Amino acid sequence: MKLQASKYKDLKYYANVLFAVLFLCAFIYCNKENQKEDKQQVSFSPLSIKGLQKSDYKSTLTFEKKLENTDNYNSELVSYLSDSLKVYALVTIPKKKNQKMAIQF
Repeated sequence: MKLQASKYKDLKYYANVLFAVLFLCAFIYCNKENQKEDKQQVSFSPLSIKGLQKSDYKSTLTFEKKLENTDNYNSELVSYLSDSLKVYALVTIPKKKNQKMAIQF
């Protein structure tokens, strides 16, 4: 009877070890699969910095109307498209070479 009990304990020990090894292998495999899925599903919000950097921005500045001409500067109304919206700005262009141009949105 002692011989059978000893074999039973050994068999139970090896079964537990085998179960632990299989469980560990399954855990490692699932973890690697989840990491692969995470790498494939990386996407950026369109409002994040990376999303905005990947966006394509094409627009041209359109001079709409001349507003005012003085001795020192010319003022003009300009527009451009931004995300399908038309944005207007006031551009003040100095007539003297050393002055800087001003833009007001």
